[in-house]
Amino acid sequence: MQQAPGGDLPKAFQILPQVLGPTGRPPCIGAAPPVHPTPQKGSGVRVFIARLLVIIGALNWGLIGLFGFDLVAFLFGGQMSLISRLVYTLVGVAGVFVIGDLVGNRQRT
Repeated sequence: MQQAPGGDLPKAFQILPQVLGPTGRPPCIGAAPPVHPTPQKGSGVRVFIARLLVIIGALNWGLIGLFGFDLVAFLFGGQMSLISRLVYTLVGVAGVFVIGDLVGNRQRT
């Protein structure tokens, strides 16, 4: 690489600040500004409940993995009780919802 006169860096690296500008990133020609959708009414509550259920499921699976203890089954009368199965189903649906929320947020940014 050719050294610039009087500089330690090659000439290509010396002009980078001029090309990149003050932000340090190349300018995006014709790029649209990011779209930030307005949150729907009640969506914060749905996301909170979904995340809470995912945390409950994660803690339950941690207890099962570490100690062989199923807290949901213990609290609600066994793995096959109606309430336990409802909790397991809600945790699964919440997991799918949170995955969709993560994918949706990733595409927007």
